[in-house]
Amino acid sequence: MHYTELNKTLRPACPLFRGKTNFHLVFTLPHGLNGLIRQNRAALFKLLFDAATQTLLEFGAERLEAQLGITAVLHTWSQTLGDHYHLHCIVTGGGVANDQSRWVATSPRYLFPVRALSRRFRGKYLAGLGSLHATGKLEFHGQLQGLAGPEPFAALRRSAAQREWVVYAKRPFAGPEQVLAYLSRYTHRVAISPEGCWPRRQRPSPSPTGITRMVPARRR
Repeated sequence: MHYTELNKTLRPACPLFRGKTNFHLVFTLPHGLNGLIRQNRAALFKLLFDAATQTLLEFGAERLEAQLGITAVLHTWSQTLGDHYHLHCIVTGGGVANDQSRWVATSPRYLFPVRALSRRFRGKYLAGLGSLHATGKLEFHGQLQGLAGPEPFAALRRSAAQREWVVYAKRPFAGPEQVLAYLSRYTHRVAISPEGCWPRRQRPSPSPTGITRMVPARRR
């Protein structure tokens, strides 16, 4: 059974289909952290999931007095295949009240202010980054070895804290069919089809991290 057909059977129990509106928010990490993320993918991707979902759940509890439903999909590159770490979150337009008594619906056009979401997300991620560093759970190799000490790492965090982090609210999904189509597209298809690229020779360039990077090829 196709993924989309299978998930249609889950609708009665799934909070994504309780209301008519599901919001689409994108939480993006600043590119100044890209080098650190490349060397600590597991820890820093988990931190991205935790910081974004905790931010949304806290806003739901505080502003709606309800628990939201969230589905999150990680993307690690931009349309040009450069490093661009961001989390797409599908968020229910409401949630079960904190006392479990009813469904609390949001406006069909508006969830939460994105600037407020951005600042709390930034605070959570940077706090988590500090905790990982303090407990020795981050790795620093090659050109990043100079960031391992307390003072250079604190400077990196201060630099990141001075920037506005991007939280982008896309147009709400029109209904359950759009939600299912989005999930099936991003979890059951590859990012690039074989027909979209063709091989070409290029001279390999040295990389301090030892990571091989793909480059988008021209269409035939």
